[in-house]
Amino acid sequence: MTIKKILQCFTWISARTENDAQRFMTLGARKPLCVGDLKTAAPALSVVDTQHYILARNAIADRPVFLAASTHVGEEEHIIRAVYNVREVIPNILAIIVPRHPQRGHDIVSLLGSAPQRSLGQFPTLQDTFWVGDTLGELGLFFRLANCVFMGNSLPPCTGGGHNPYEPARLDCAIASGPLIDNFLEAFQNMQDSITIVHNATHLAQWVEKMLSNPLERKKLAEQAKAVALAYQNLPSILADHILSLI
Repeated sequence: MTIKKILQCFTWISARTENDAQRFMTLGARKPLCVGDLKTAAPALSVVDTQHYILARNAIADRPVFLAASTHVGEEEHIIRAVYNVREVIPNILAIIVPRHPQRGHDIVSLLGSAPQRSLGQFPTLQDTFWVGDTLGELGLFFRLANCVFMGNSLPPCTGGGHNPYEPARLDCAIASGPLIDNFLEAFQNMQDSITIVHNATHLAQWVEKMLSNPLERKKLAEQAKAVALAYQNLPSILADHILSLI
């Protein structure tokens, strides 16, 4: 087999999981080394513009903040409905919706009737329930502002497979997701005790209300998720040591 000859040229192969290591062995690799996924060792997302963080934090003040991150077509309607339900119990809630594709910001504003847009340099006022984060590279800002986060591309009728839960976990967020998580199945399995799966707007509203009304429970779940997210921070050093041993 051609693949066997190619794989046997490598001194070792760093497999992402035990299953991947076994697959490499089946294909003819001599010595797969299973050390883990480098995505689990990534640093926390940064804030590109500290001044914008300060301005946003001042605009939000002490309001409870729910973030719907990396949302896709078909999800926002459910998120909006859930937020309106939560607002009946927590009237000062601020919901930040960050579409995966920023060019969809205007579409989301149209669903809402009106809302401040990050791409226009606008910040929410006390009268705004929603803020549309239609920019690239600023999830680090939005995660830091949020108390709890729903990870998009995961709630029917969208047909996605979820987004990376390690990113909000590294920044102390309690996390929920829809049931469509195949793109990050291993990550969700590792964090299953700290992530809540919601199936519709009603479930999402119940979770958001619980998180914003119960700070101790929210903190416990966030700490559990963060512990998993930070468990492999020494992975780059392990790989570097293996590489240096070959020199």
